[in-house]
Order: sequence, then structure tokens, then C-alpha cells
Amino acid sequence: AHLAERALQVLGLDAGTAIDPRRALKDIGLDSLMAVELRNALTRSIGQPLSATLLFDYPNLDALNAYLMRALGLEDAPAPQATASAPAHGELAALSDEEAEALLMQELSGGPESPGT
Repeated sequence: AHLAERALQVLGLDAGTAIDPRRALKDIGLDSLMAVELRNALTRSIGQPLSATLLFDYPNLDALNAYLMRALGLEDAPAPQATASAPAHGELAALSDEEAEALLMQELSGGPESPGT
């Protein structure tokens, strides 16, 4: 419920709006600035830093919840399966924060980043 509340707040949707927990947040309007805002809100909520690629790695509420539960030691949930188009976790770990943020922005915009953006 906390994740859905934060997502609704960042997306600017009414508190009573239902979000399918398996639907990618970018499909309901999350852009790169909102992704950073949501990550920052969650960082404050849990009191520990979260990766710049958080919403790229865990694009829906189900995946994000499972990750946060594991990260906080609250549940031994299996890791969500990576999509075929997503880079492997080891590849993401090797990226700088700037590269990871550019990749996240590319994913959220639905295509390659245009030069100068």
C-alpha cells in the first residue's frame, strides 16, 4: 500500500486510483523525472540509499515491492525475472550512475535517447 500511495502521489493521480501491480509504471505516465522523485521518496521512507536504476530494474509495483522486501530483510522473495531486452544485473552494476540514469531515461521514454537531451 505504501508503494502504491507514493506512486500515485508522484504520478499526480487521485489516492483512490487502482494501479495494476504488474503493469509497468511508465505505461501509466511515469517519466524519468518522476522515477527519480519516486526513488528519492522511497529512499527517505526506508532510510537507505536506492540505486539510480531502481525503477528500470523493478518497473512495476510487484517487482519493486519484492525487491524492497528483500533489501530490508523482511521476506525471502525470489528475484523477479529480467525481461529479454533488459541488461543483465552484472551489466547494470558496471554502469556509472550517469550511464544508469541515461539508460533509465531511455527505457522510460520508450526509445533511444536523442542527442542533446
